[in-house]
Amino acid sequence: MLLRDKLKTEADKALKNHDQEMVDILRYLISLVDKRALQLPADKFNDDEEMAVLQKELKNKQEAQKLFEDAGRMDLAAAEAKEIKVLESYLPKGLSQEEIEVMVDRAMADGNRDFGVIMRTVLTECSGRASGGQVSELVKKKLSGV
Repeated sequence: MLLRDKLKTEADKALKNHDQEMVDILRYLISLVDKRALQLPADKFNDDEEMAVLQKELKNKQEAQKLFEDAGRMDLAAAEAKEIKVLESYLPKGLSQEEIEVMVDRAMADGNRDFGVIMRTVLTECSGRASGGQVSELVKKKLSGV
């Protein structure tokens, strides 16, 4: 079952349960997926693209939540937190710092010290389960010898 179909099914359930907030969140996510599907040729749109859309939105929501908290708008930060929770329920579990470190060590095992090559190798291997920022920070730390 495609992610979009799962989102649609969940939205229908929420509608039947009169959970308007959940319906709104799920419909928004469906619209994001549909928008991306229209931007790509039909043969290029797959599950990985759907996950990429949700991961990008998760990052945006996390940034927005932080900005709202910094501005003292706890009501808006709480709304973003609820949307983040829903988004996370549809994404695969992220990798722990230790798992990312093992991947970085493997990429550096052959004596490779090229930042770009290591990043590409690790990001391909983790396939969206870790942010580029996390991986970058760890690679920089390993390359500097800290």
